[in-house]
Amino acid sequence: MIFENRKAFGDFLIKLKQKIPKVLLYDTCDTSGIVDFDLLKFVDGMIKKQVLKNREFYLENKNDLSVRPWLKNMPKNPSYWDYTPAKVKDLNKILVGWNVGLCDYRNFPLHSGLISNYYTTPLKKYDFDILINNKRNLTSFRGALNYGNPEISFQRNEMLKYFKESKLDGIITGGKINKSNYLKELRGSKIVLSPFGFGEICYRDFEAMLSGSLLIKPTMNHVDTFPDLFIENETYIPLNWDLSDLNEKIIDINSNYGDYIKVSRNAFEKFYFFQNSYNEFKMFFLNCIGKV
Repeated sequence: MIFENRKAFGDFLIKLKQKIPKVLLYDTCDTSGIVDFDLLKFVDGMIKKQVLKNREFYLENKNDLSVRPWLKNMPKNPSYWDYTPAKVKDLNKILVGWNVGLCDYRNFPLHSGLISNYYTTPLKKYDFDILINNKRNLTSFRGALNYGNPEISFQRNEMLKYFKESKLDGIITGGKINKSNYLKELRGSKIVLSPFGFGEICYRDFEAMLSGSLLIKPTMNHVDTFPDLFIENETYIPLNWDLSDLNEKIIDINSNYGDYIKVSRNAFEKFYFFQNSYNEFKMFFLNCIGKV
């Protein structure tokens, strides 16, 4: 169903609320920031794939930072000058939802529908030790510098610049390649870097875990999500949001890779556990709905 404007959507929600006892919205925006607080008055809850741990952050107008809290010293985006924050009474309507770690990765990337026919057969599991023994490259980090949107691309651009200027061996950079070759490169790479873009969580995070690679990512300690596969120094290696520690972390991992394999293994095992565990999602879902 397509609506002409937000007023039409609001009117639809009002009518819907008259017919059914509870109305929930699932916010599919990539970021932990929320731009739909004006709709909360029409619904009983808003489910979001990742939510800020500090809910009070939602009560202020911080312009761009209200939508993407990790942005610092970036050009102001006029789209968010009139950002509408939440009201205190509505904070309890914001519910933690499930992220794209629960996509159907059996046929990925041909089909990545969220929990589509996800539980009919288990996701085939690679042999982690074979994956580790086949890692010949330090990393594969592909793409082109993109200054079209400095907010969205600045972390990615900084990483690309770092690797293009790096003297380290075993780094694959360059333009895009087809998906199957890209995933093959990941399986042959010790580390995978996953910067923030439109949001914090992306498919690359779980491609890294699926490949037995070490996920390096700007710190995720500001969000609640499910499944929570982002545990610092246990399932991924955190970076400062400004990437000031990128070189330090890469050098240490390159020199002491054996010390980090346990982190890759933890992420690998946790990823497969949630992919193949119906009861975990069932209990989470029922608990989420039960809060309304």
